Amino acid sequence: MAKNDIEFCNAVITEAFIKFNDQRELELRLCFEGKLDEEDFKTIITYPIGWGFIGSNTFAGRERGICKIMKIMDVTDASNWESVRGRAVRIIKHRAEGQPLMICHITKDKWFILDDWQERKRK
Repeated sequence: MAKNDIEFCNAVITEAFIKFNDQRELELRLCFEGKLDEEDFKTIITYPIGWGFIGSNTFAGRERGICKIMKIMDVTDASNWESVRGRAVRIIKHRAEGQPLMICHITKDKWFILDDWQERKRK
């Protein structure tokens, strides 16, 4: 990817939650809101971290899901998941598609590559 294909922007994590979705997956969801070239944007990222549902006898999880949670907490300097919400971050986005490629600490040299998140969409 060429350097001019990406853009950097500051954002705030406005949602950070883990919940069961309608497909019986345990889902990690992050919502970022910010401003880019004087235009507001909102980006939502979801990632399945396990399978099951309330009342199920069988549950399964993804080790990589736990690693993603820990990496997000590290990049945002959050000591617990609840405090991820409201943190300021830098996002590196694909210019044409609007998809986030990386989450970065707002001032430190800490970052997280999002290349294998399953669903990315821009609103």
